[in-house]
Amino acid sequence: MSTDYKNLNERVPTETLAKRLDELSHAVTEGREAVLREFTMRVPAELDRDADLVLSAAAARLREFLATERAGLPITELLSPERECCGTFAGSPHRATCEKYRGKFKPANAGGEGRPD
Repeated sequence: MSTDYKNLNERVPTETLAKRLDELSHAVTEGREAVLREFTMRVPAELDRDADLVLSAAAARLREFLATERAGLPITELLSPERECCGTFAGSPHRATCEKYRGKFKPANAGGEGRPD
């Protein structure tokens, strides 16, 4: 996994969460060593890798989808488009690796205050 998602305020894309959930479920079927390898927590935390954070984010995303559905809104209301430059969502800071904003400000996932679009 990447180190692109380290700021706890950052929203990991749903597709990234789904991929990691598949990896975690596969590890469960492979046995103890795979579980010990995959179900770890890193310092600093990796929001798109650490099992506890991925499971929590996926549960929160499911609750968001349910609330949207119950409100009678289309699911597309929840899915804001990702930026082409670095894949982050509008309203969130750009990634530290973003070429478009590199050097113009200090992104939130690099320890400073980021600037959304």
